[in-house]
Order: sequence, then C-alpha cells, then structure tokens
Amino acid sequence: MPESPPIRRRVFVFHSVALLAVSVVILVGIFTPEFSFFKTPAAEVVLTQGERISGAELSNAFDSSGESELISLPFDARNHQFNSSEHWFRFRFEYATRTDRPISIYLPTVRQNVALYLNGQWVAQGGDFEPHLARLWNHPQLYTLPSGLLNDSNTLTIRLVSHRPQVGYLSEVYIGDPESLHGAWQWRYAIKVTWLEITSILLIVIGLINLYLWTLRKSESFYLWYSLAALFWGARGILLVWPVIPITDELRVLLRLLTLGYGIVFVVLFNQRYFGFKNRWFDIGLFIYCVPAVIPMFFMSMDQLLFYGHQVWVRGNLILGIVIAVQLMVLFLKHHKLDAAYLLYSGLPLLMLGFRDMLVLTDRWSPENGFLINHATPPALIIAMWFILRRLSNSLEYARHLNVTLEQRVEDSRREVVASYQRQEQLQQQKLLSDERERIMRDMHDGLGGHLIGIKSLMDSNQPKLVDINNYVERALVDLRLVINSLDPGSQRVSSLLGSLRNRWQRAADNKNCTLEWRVASSNQGRVLGPDKTLQLMRILEEAFTNTIKHGDVGIIELSSGRDEVKQTAWIQLKNPYTPRNDHSAGRGLANMQQRADKIGAEICFLKANDEFLVRVELPLAN
Repeated sequence: MPESPPIRRRVFVFHSVALLAVSVVILVGIFTPEFSFFKTPAAEVVLTQGERISGAELSNAFDSSGESELISLPFDARNHQFNSSEHWFRFRFEYATRTDRPISIYLPTVRQNVALYLNGQWVAQGGDFEPHLARLWNHPQLYTLPSGLLNDSNTLTIRLVSHRPQVGYLSEVYIGDPESLHGAWQWRYAIKVTWLEITSILLIVIGLINLYLWTLRKSESFYLWYSLAALFWGARGILLVWPVIPITDELRVLLRLLTLGYGIVFVVLFNQRYFGFKNRWFDIGLFIYCVPAVIPMFFMSMDQLLFYGHQVWVRGNLILGIVIAVQLMVLFLKHHKLDAAYLLYSGLPLLMLGFRDMLVLTDRWSPENGFLINHATPPALIIAMWFILRRLSNSLEYARHLNVTLEQRVEDSRREVVASYQRQEQLQQQKLLSDERERIMRDMHDGLGGHLIGIKSLMDSNQPKLVDINNYVERALVDLRLVINSLDPGSQRVSSLLGSLRNRWQRAADNKNCTLEWRVASSNQGRVLGPDKTLQLMRILEEAFTNTIKHGDVGIIELSSGRDEVKQTAWIQLKNPYTPRNDHSAGRGLANMQQRADKIGAEICFLKANDEFLVRVELPLAN
C-alpha cells in the first residue's frame, strides 16, 4: 500500500505547539499540590488530629487509659517507624447540630481496609479482613449512619489494616450531612473505580478482538502486540480496582508489577512494528529486559520483591516509556508522521503519570490519590485502535480494488482465450475442409479415375466388350455412391451405413440366388464413424461382398456385428462359403482391404474354417 503524503507545514506547526501546551498543562496539573481532580467535601466536622493507640487490639482499643500518641491526618505509615500492619486511631469530636438526622462519614482514601466504631460501638467497615484482606486504596469510603448514634461529645475509633507494615494510609475524615458528602464521594468513586472498571473491561474486549484479527492477518504482527498491551493494561486495572481477589499478597504484587512492565513493553513493540522500526540490538535488549530480568521476581520474598520491583523494574519501565516518547517525537519532527503526533497527545500524559506513580512507589510522593497511570492508558490505546481500524479499512479497500482489477484482468484473459479458441477453431475448420476436399479429390481420382481409365482402355481396343464396359460403369457408380454416402452425416452411423449396403446387397444376392442373413447387434447401431472411416469401411465391406458374389458358391452369406468388451472393440464380419484363389487378382483385393483397414486404425483378419471364409473388421471403441 502506498504511504500517506507528509503533513503540511501549518499542520505541523499547529501540532507542535499543541503538544507543548498539553505537556505544560499536564505537568502543572500533576505536580502542583494545590491542584486536585477531586472535589473538597462540604462537611460539618473534619477530623485532622487524633491519637494512635499503641499496642491496641480489639479487646483494649476502647480503653482510654492505654498509651497513645498524637497523630495528624492524613496518616502515612511510611513517615513513621511503626513495625505493624494494623493501627488503631481515636478521634474525639463534638456534633451538636441535627443529631436526630442520619449522618455520613466520608474517607477519601484508605490503605487498605478500615473498620469504624462510634462511641465504642461497631458501625461499619470497608470489607473483609480474613481470609483475604480487602484492598480499598482506590475506593473512597462513605458510610451513612442512622440517627440517634451521635451525642454532643463523641469518640470515633478507626481500625486501619494494610497488607504489610509501613504502607498504611488514612486521609482526613469528613462527618456531615449525607447529601453534602455524597457528591464528593460520587465524583471520586466515578474517577477512581467506575472509570477504571469500564476502561479495563473495554481494554480486555479490544485486546481479544485484535487477537482475533491477528489470527487472520499473522503477517502484521502489530495486531498481536497491541492485543497483548490492551489485555495486560486491562488486567492491571482489574487488579487495582477489585478489592478482593482470592490470591496471595505476593502473587498480587507480582502480577501488578508484571502487568505494568509488560504492558509498556508491548506498547514499545507495537510502535516498532506499526511504524516499521527495525533494530536488532534494541530487540535483543528488550528481550533481556523482558525475560531474564523477570525470572528472579518469582523467587523473591515480599520485601525483596517490593524493593526490586519499585527500585529496578519500575525505573526500567519509565526508561521504556521515554524511549517510546523519543521514537514518536523523531517520527513527528523529522518524518512528519501525523499518527505519531496523535499518539504523543495520549502518550505524554501516560509518561508523566507513570513518572508520578513511580514517585509514589519510591516513597517520594503522597499516595493520597493512588496510582493514576491506568487512567491515562485507555485514550492512548483507543487512539492506537483507531489507527489499526483505519489501516485495516484501507487494507480491505485496497484488497477490494485489487480484487476488482483482478476480476477485470481475468475477464480480459477469458475473452482473449475465447477469441484464441475461436480463431483456432476457425483454422481447424479450414484445415478440416481443406483435408476433406483433398480426400474427396483423392478418392475420386483413385476410384472413379481408375474406372474411367479402364473404360477408355476397353474403348481403345479393337473389339471392346459391352459386358466389360458395363462392369466398369457399375463399379464407378458404386464407388461414386460410396463417396457420396460417406459425406452424408446420417450415413456415418453404423446403422445407416449397413442399411445402405443391405438394400444393394440384397438385390445382388437375389440375382445370384443367395440367401443374405443380417445379424447386426443393437450396441453398435448409433456409433458415428466420420466420413473417412465410413468410406474406407464401406469399401472394405463392398470389396468382400463383391468377391463373394462374383467368385463364391451359391449358398448363405451372413453379415453380423457386435462388441468385444475384453478387447474394447466393435466388429463387423462377413461369412460365406467362398474360398479365395491364389491368383494375382485375389491377392490384390485382400491387400487393398488390408491397406484401407490400416488407414482407419482398424484390424482386419481373414479366417478359413469348415469350407467357410470369414472377413472380420475390428474398430477400437475409443476411436
């Protein structure tokens, strides 16, 4: 397929400026602390100061005499030296307004699960703690409590449990009217949960569709790499958004790291194959990164896996993301590929959010909003999907054009072949006519010419005999009749040929007081011989019959025909009591019959048995 022409200069300048503007906006939006994608709820009580109960368990968490220390929200266990994955917090607050109405408690971010106790009474929890801990990092928590649970002075106890020490996180706690808190919770839930669920399922469906397209077009490998990238990014979204997956913590962390890394690797391979990059050393380095660098992760403990994954694997993924961006920038700035510009529009947010998530994993950024790279993945993959569908549509249109062109060429070739066959048939017909004319002239020369020369010789003699002249005339008429009958298509059938002979032979037999017996098999009645074979066969039979009438004894003359299925031949034979003499004329008659049989590919045999003489002609059925 022909390549698309380069973009115009004004379009190039426009996209260059737009890409720069998008980059600045994304940088400002991500790395400005005051900027937030989420609404600040309008709450009546905001809990930002509290106590962490030291060594607390469910049995003594409500004992106010226990040891505690002051903490501030948001609480990030990474900033403390608590070697525990479970924390108990106590918050005292006053809520004097509208205590007779339901209230809501809103927690924007928790890591990983919480349970709430109001005034020493359990009121809610985010999910199960056993056997699999519910991971609610991406799930904002909103609990609506019935009226009558609040007093003027209240104590809220929160149990926070994470999957390992020093990763627990608890944001500010908002208490207020359900209507005022529901809007903030709904907006955050839509972005953090609903968006990821929909896009993850969409990516998996798109990946499966492209995997099917790859099975149809295996020569274009970018279908395969795109489908794997979509499947891995979709699987990563599922791992982030589903609170409970019945697998071990180590396996969940491993899958989260692998889906992130291989998702980026497959995007790199898609770009390589889609835009036609070919670099052997780059492919070797990518293979080393994908296979040998991953194998140790399957044998590491949780702490080793987290250190290796966050400090080595994630940084390698970031480098690959930078490689993708550089490749696309080169394609756009140097080769003016507009598709590269569109991928940059969606790829730059992916790269910057990936850098921001790396800072979160390496404890250099607040985990308040969780991981955001998956939120930017769908636009990039959807744009790439649009490219693939457009390319597939162009390929189908090009194939349709080739098909129409091929059909036209086939039709032209068919017409040429038909015309060639028609010309060949005309030439063959002309040759047949020429051969037929030549045959007729030869037959007339050999037959009628010979008889006329004989008549002239008799007339030139001193005493011509009328009987001899009459015999020559009769032979000439018979020969002329044979030539004329051979030209008649109706007489070229065996039945017509034998029928024309029977009428004439019957008269001759009656004149000699002979009995003519006719035993012709019906299997040969419809056989068509052609003019030349008809004439030669008639002359053979005429010669045999004439010799029988002229030289044989009075008796029975029998003509029969049939088929020999073993030899695959049709035969006609004449049997009579005539015995040929060993004179010159008889030998010439037999020799003439033999020559005529050879001309038409037949076999003739002369048999003598029991004072009877038999002439048998066999014709191959295939002919």
